Amino acid sequence: MFFSLRNILTPTKGHKMKKFLTLLILFAVALTAAELRLGIISDTQPNNPTTKPGSPFYYMKKSFEKMKAQGVDAVLLVGDLADNSLPHVYDGLRAIFDEVFGTTDPPLFLPIMGNHDYWIYQNKDKTVEDPYAGKQETKTFREGVFMKHLKIDTINPSVVVKDISIIGCSMDKNPGLSPSPKNLEFLETEIQKAIARDPNKPVIVFAHNCARNSLYSDIYHGGSQELTDVFKKYPQVIYFSGHTHTPLEDETSILQGDFTAVATSTMNYNYMGEGSPICYRGLEYPERHLPKNMLYVTIDDTKAVIRRYQLRDDSEILDPNGKPWTLPMPPTKENFVYTRENKLKMYKRIEPTWPENATVTATVVPEGKPFTGIKIRGTAAQHPHFVWGYIVEIFRKEADQWIQETETNYTRNGKDLIKTKDPVQIYGDHYLGLNFKKDFFEGTIKNIPARHYFTGFDFKPSTTYRFDVIPFDNFGLKGQPISCEVTTPAEKFTPAN
Repeated sequence: MFFSLRNILTPTKGHKMKKFLTLLILFAVALTAAELRLGIISDTQPNNPTTKPGSPFYYMKKSFEKMKAQGVDAVLLVGDLADNSLPHVYDGLRAIFDEVFGTTDPPLFLPIMGNHDYWIYQNKDKTVEDPYAGKQETKTFREGVFMKHLKIDTINPSVVVKDISIIGCSMDKNPGLSPSPKNLEFLETEIQKAIARDPNKPVIVFAHNCARNSLYSDIYHGGSQELTDVFKKYPQVIYFSGHTHTPLEDETSILQGDFTAVATSTMNYNYMGEGSPICYRGLEYPERHLPKNMLYVTIDDTKAVIRRYQLRDDSEILDPNGKPWTLPMPPTKENFVYTRENKLKMYKRIEPTWPENATVTATVVPEGKPFTGIKIRGTAAQHPHFVWGYIVEIFRKEADQWIQETETNYTRNGKDLIKTKDPVQIYGDHYLGLNFKKDFFEGTIKNIPARHYFTGFDFKPSTTYRFDVIPFDNFGLKGQPISCEVTTPAEKFTPAN
């Protein structure tokens, strides 16, 4: 039977129908209102507050506009909001927030400090007068600058919105990276209060550094063991962290073990090698400042949905099954979906393959002598989701035999040479956004010294090398190798110490 809305609302249908419909509408509104909506960004790190296209604040404004359209209840900013505790950057950030949301009934504005917000104040933008020239630089001073210029009264917010606790913690020990005993006590006390109110509700926690052993990306970034020791007691915790700059395209950016850990990525530049399940240091990667990520989170009594966005093209990032991350409620270990084991089961494991007639070449850089490195370039491997990267195994020819090299190198802080057993790794291009994938890959293996965090190698002059290139997916499943060879010139460039 068909009824039009107009007929239903007609008085001839009687007051009972009208009353029923009114109650139904009110009930629907109540259900909608019960849904918590959060916008989350992290690691903007500009040196000036410009909003010119492509800048961190250009995309911050874009993210705020998207949050406003979604009707968010709160905006969480997960630290490293300025590069060097720059007050005019904080002024610009707050101005953008007020411009987008207005000053009448805006969403909650909840920023916390990261390590860059604790760094010694440096006015690199010489077009702006330094209001704190000659002032004493202390941790407390920078906390005060942060609060004053962002117009907030705490760096450790704790609020309850739609019956869900939201707790932020600025890590003031090893500033930006670890919580002091005082802040750690505050954090755990607030978590306990939230659980006492309702143990079936999630507890939203956000701080800058990741918790130790909670994400792949904490391996090289030194996640906070103090946080892990607290969170592991409370499966209700959904913890949002910044600092690692891991692309949200990476499925390792969420992990459930004793609690739920979620990386928030960055508005500035990406790190990839540290997020790999294989965890090799890789070569430098181009255009890492181009991608910009944000999260939009909704939570009701049945589920929490975490939506990822690549703001370069305003696209939503979905998992290999074409879905957003979805956490069943209540938050118990029995309900955890994104454990290490489950993720390997829930996504179909397909090894990367080379297209027909794929080629890989090795070229001396620069051509001729002396040389500074070897460029590896080839046809991009194929995968239904994306190729995470390429392992490059290096072999040296001696007396008609191939001898595999077992050590590569990198430098710490640009000076101290470190040897490692890790093979060379060329990053794929997923970090640029899944709609920006290229039909080729390339990377240059530089002679020592390599740059901080990136891999190099000590090539011998007048030597033939073979490179076996092996593609792998987001969870470390490897494809078949394809090879190329090159003979190095008689001389190589030796940089000055």
